[in-house]
Amino acid sequence: MRIAAFLLCMWLLAPSIARAQEGTWTDGTHTYVFLKNNVFKFTGRAATKDGGVGTAEGVWQSSPGLCWRGDNKGSVMIYVETLQCCMQAMLLGGKLVLSEVWQKGSGIVGPSLYGVCENRVLNKAK
Repeated sequence: MRIAAFLLCMWLLAPSIARAQEGTWTDGTHTYVFLKNNVFKFTGRAATKDGGVGTAEGVWQSSPGLCWRGDNKGSVMIYVETLQCCMQAMLLGGKLVLSEVWQKGSGIVGPSLYGVCENRVLNKAK
C-alpha cells in the first residue's frame, strides 16, 4: 500500500517538477532554455583555443525516474541531433543543479564541443 501511495505522489508531482525547471538558466558561460513546448536551446563556449560560442537546439522531457544507470536515476532527457543526455535535475536554493547520469551519441555539437551533458549549477536568468 505504501508503494502505491508513493508512486501516486511521484506521478502527481512530475508535472510540477517539469514546470519548475522551465525557463532560462545560466552559469554565465552556458545557457539552458527549457521551453513549455519541450523545445530545448543551449548556448555554450566551445572547447577550442578561440573559445567560440556554439548554439544547439533540440527537445527535452522530464519525469522522475525517466532514465537510469544502475542506482543513479535521472529526471530529465535532453535530445540534440544524435546526442542524448540523461540528467538528474534538482532545484536547490533557487538554483537548478544538473548532474549527468549518462550520455550517448554526439552530433555536430557533441559533448566534447559545448558540454551540453556536463554537470552544472545554474541560476535562473532574469
